[in-house]
Amino acid sequence: MSAVRIRPPLPNSPIKSMICMVDEFSDLANPIWSDDQLLDFIVKHPILMNRPVVATPRGTVLCRPSELVLDLLENPVASFTKEDGEQIKYERKER
Repeated sequence: MSAVRIRPPLPNSPIKSMICMVDEFSDLANPIWSDDQLLDFIVKHPILMNRPVVATPRGTVLCRPSELVLDLLENPVASFTKEDGEQIKYERKER
């Protein structure tokens, strides 16, 4: 498997801010693409997705940083270790 070089997200659009620039898809920065077309690209090529979108009965959130997902879970874990070794401790804040 070859390495994929990823650049920062595209500016100027909520949809474009969700997309990582991958060399193979560098034309996506072109303003000719609509948000609907960009979403179609994301569906066909998930590597373009920069942030996971999580939907539960408690809400829908763009989960970056990843611990934001904990607010959406009915029974979240109290702590976990991220891939980079960072320790996360979670305590639900009542709304």
